[in-house]
Amino acid sequence: MILTMIVPKAEVEKVTVVEINSNVISLVEKYIRDYLGSNSKKLEIINSNIYDFVPKHKYNTVFFDIWGNYSSDTYEETKILHRKFSNWIDNWMRWYMRAKYFNK
Repeated sequence: MILTMIVPKAEVEKVTVVEINSNVISLVEKYIRDYLGSNSKKLEIINSNIYDFVPKHKYNTVFFDIWGNYSSDTYEETKILHRKFSNWIDNWMRWYMRAKYFNK
């Protein structure tokens, strides 16, 4: 649902979604593209695991929507992604989790 609000923004040039589950892509891609209309050309959907994904260019913003909640259980996974995308993001949730769970 976040795509329907972000993609149409004039300042957004391109949105890349990395989705591991091809069934999810098959289920929703047509509907999202129909909803976005002419803005759908700004949407790229890649069927891949985010941990295997190799970016071909820099991103201004990276948003991870892969955890049901943030907790000490997901901290190690966020560290991996933060390292992978560190040239492009300042993962505020990683810093929040570090302070909440590990710097007491």
